[in-house]
Amino acid sequence: MTKSTLYTNNRKAEELGFKMFVLHVENNHFDKIAEDAIKKHEEEILKLKEINKENTIVDSEVFYDILFREEELKALSEMKIIYSYKHFETSLKFLLNSSYKDLDKSKLYKWETISDILKIKKIDIRKLDCFNDIDELREVNNAIKHDAILKSRKIPVEFKDKDHLSYKDILTFYNRVEYAPVAFLKSLHDKIIIDRYQFDENRLEELVSQIEKSMEPKIAIEFANKILSKY
Repeated sequence: MTKSTLYTNNRKAEELGFKMFVLHVENNHFDKIAEDAIKKHEEEILKLKEINKENTIVDSEVFYDILFREEELKALSEMKIIYSYKHFETSLKFLLNSSYKDLDKSKLYKWETISDILKIKKIDIRKLDCFNDIDELREVNNAIKHDAILKSRKIPVEFKDKDHLSYKDILTFYNRVEYAPVAFLKSLHDKIIIDRYQFDENRLEELVSQIEKSMEPKIAIEFANKILSKY
């Protein structure tokens, strides 16, 4: 196998890996578990309320069972958000680490750092698909972790003007942003493919200009020969 063929195969393998990554992103295992649990609690609450209707005196055991299940519903709705963002965050780090081997992995937990990294690659994070939804999801996730969901720095429209949130309010927000992580990551994935593998005339001119400004002619020729030797 020639060097040229080897490099071509390696690039194709990497591109295929990126495409497979997108399939992985769509695989949110917790959602189905949470949905089944939510449905079960809702059905049980309806049954318990029917029992209370039939009784002339409110059954305290039934009453507290309903309260408990309502709290469970709220917890499950919050967990859907927490898991969704964690799943997104893990996938985002994986995509960046796989794409750019020289990144400092320890700094990828900061949203601002990720934004700066992408800016260097000429990828504007704010222009990626569903950025605003992801930003809301991130803020609500952080607020839930601090038990202050109504004090999120970005208040979703579903939470505005409310002193108390029901699990349905939280699920309404979740349903709106549910597919944002996939859309965002696919959009970023496409930008990374362009950055890694696509070199149009303008980009080639830009690279040549950078080399021209920083290398002496002798070094530039040696550099060009080394590139040619790889193909």
